[in-house]
Amino acid sequence: MHSVTFLQDLAVVMIVAGLVTLICHRFKQPVVLGYIIAGVIIGPYTPPAAFIHDKQTIDTLAELGIILLMFSLGLEFNLRKLTKVGASAIIAALMDEEPQSGDQVLLLGTRCQLDSARAKLAKPAEAG
Repeated sequence: MHSVTFLQDLAVVMIVAGLVTLICHRFKQPVVLGYIIAGVIIGPYTPPAAFIHDKQTIDTLAELGIILLMFSLGLEFNLRKLTKVGASAIIAALMDEEPQSGDQVLLLGTRCQLDSARAKLAKPAEAG
């Protein structure tokens, strides 16, 4: 019986995602936005009707969907763009969360020192 509810839940997810994708194409919106809207529509906390019967299975499918999304973005990733962005992207990636290791704290401190040094060099000398 579990497989029947899983197939029903999967069919609901696929139908809603397909319909929202068609709507997004019609209005020239990104497909990812459509998938997010489909997730909100299908979600277990969206009234008035619960479209999904087994929340745990759908949570697992949602995590799998995120993995597949990240994989597809990785396939489209261009290394030339990364070389253009360079060091600022690496620093932003490292500083996305609170520092969790000594290396990140050291990097954050070095970044702050460089910023303050740039600010001092950019100011014209004031006559005293």
